[in-house]
Amino acid sequence: MRWVAVLVLAASATAGWAPGPASAVALPTITGVVKVEAPSPNNSATAKSVTVTCPAGKRLINAGGYSVGDEGNVGLDDIYPDLTTNSVTVSGKETDPLDTNWWVSAVATCADEPAGLELEVTVSPLSSFYVKTAVATCPGNKTLVGAGGSLEGGAGEAILDSIVPDGGVGVAATNVTVQAFESDPLADDWTATAYAICADPIRGQQRIADSTALGSANNGARAQCQGQVATGTGAEIVGVYGEVVIENAYPIDGSAVSAPTATTVYGKEEDGTTGDWYITAFALCADG
Repeated sequence: MRWVAVLVLAASATAGWAPGPASAVALPTITGVVKVEAPSPNNSATAKSVTVTCPAGKRLINAGGYSVGDEGNVGLDDIYPDLTTNSVTVSGKETDPLDTNWWVSAVATCADEPAGLELEVTVSPLSSFYVKTAVATCPGNKTLVGAGGSLEGGAGEAILDSIVPDGGVGVAATNVTVQAFESDPLADDWTATAYAICADPIRGQQRIADSTALGSANNGARAQCQGQVATGTGAEIVGVYGEVVIENAYPIDGSAVSAPTATTVYGKEEDGTTGDWYITAFALCADG
């Protein structure tokens, strides 16, 4: 009987020592995140463009930009990320003649290179149709860390309406949708382009959003990461089409030595509209 008891105990002990499922591999954080920006000339020229480049040793992870002094009469035509040069180019065009001085600023979010960094680009069909949509999607299991959008053609009459990452609270984004509308009827052909800056998954990735109240007044929103860094930005105007310009879509805080943590957006009516609308700010957040 003693032998039986020993065998039962041994079997029980062996069962207790049996290896369980392999532990999940911890995802990496994103490191060395900073923000740099550069302004265009401040004058009354009808179009402005400026490029900012990441500091040496850093890689571009998001494109942002804003305009100043335009009173709603300038559309951000390009918020263009270039991973080859680690730079962001922002262009603005007057939608209506404007005699006052104005300027645009290009804003780059940069970081130590995350694994699997790459740029996916999707261009809408070329036509004179009044609205264009393009969706850029990260390949495989990669996730979205940043984004951008641009227009080709449009003669200042086509304006970006949204640069929207998917995802949500606790959910990493994997694509970005860019949409643009004509502010006035335009016979010319033009396109919209979506840029998705992708990388291997990073710990804590999620999309945070904040919207203004529905109304008919110029307004802005701020999406704030909580205890995380903001790797990417986005903006969306809802309720009117081609009547409101995105004046700001960039990480409001952060610097050349510190990481941004929030996205600020601002919309201004291009022509007075009685339609109700709101604007949403998107921040792509991750553990840093």
